[in-house]
Amino acid sequence: MKPGSFYTNSMKKLEKIFVKKGFKYTQVERKGEFAIYKQESAKIKDSKANYEVVQIKSHNGYEIGGSKIAAAEVYPGSTQWGILGWTHLDLPSAEKRFKKLIRGSN
Repeated sequence: MKPGSFYTNSMKKLEKIFVKKGFKYTQVERKGEFAIYKQESAKIKDSKANYEVVQIKSHNGYEIGGSKIAAAEVYPGSTQWGILGWTHLDLPSAEKRFKKLIRGSN
């Protein structure tokens, strides 16, 4: 690592609870790079929840437009859906995929 570099060994972990694009995400379970997040409307109380099974990726930090972005874990984007992320309508089916992904990574 270069002296004065903003790249560090401390990586920002993906939050256990976060809000994005009108949805609240709450981590249900995580093992290594795989996690289940409960997805519900951030605006509509008592809305039906979905469950997202994701493979969490990371980057080592970078600079863009003069702004330094620290190393961090990232949630899959919409273009990665079906590859790194899957939506399930109930927790049991999400848990089934989660366990299958964990078995396949060992």
